Amino acid sequence: MRLRGRDPLVRSVDRIEAVIITVAVALSLFAVPIAGAVGTALFDSKRGAPHAAMEAVTAGALVLLAALGTAAAVILITRAVCNRVRSARWQRGLDSLIDGRGQAHMQ
Repeated sequence: MRLRGRDPLVRSVDRIEAVIITVAVALSLFAVPIAGAVGTALFDSKRGAPHAAMEAVTAGALVLLAALGTAAAVILITRAVCNRVRSARWQRGLDSLIDGRGQAHMQ
């Protein structure tokens, strides 16, 4: 809902956050077949080796973990930055309501 629609209560930073998280999740889902392909290619290239299956599974798992770890880091950093922006905007809005001495701002 945050990505689409024109609800005025949804901030632009919320929309940006939703887009980045959606892209990170989508890319991490695309990493699953890529990890499988890496494992399959490695297994096919080392079919006669005694530990070919273990190496193939390990390589596929490492590719998948790297992609998921990157997606998790992007999501965490995005959340932190967006929370900081939201907090700064709230503070700026509150500061505009009072003057420097803590008194209500008279219009």
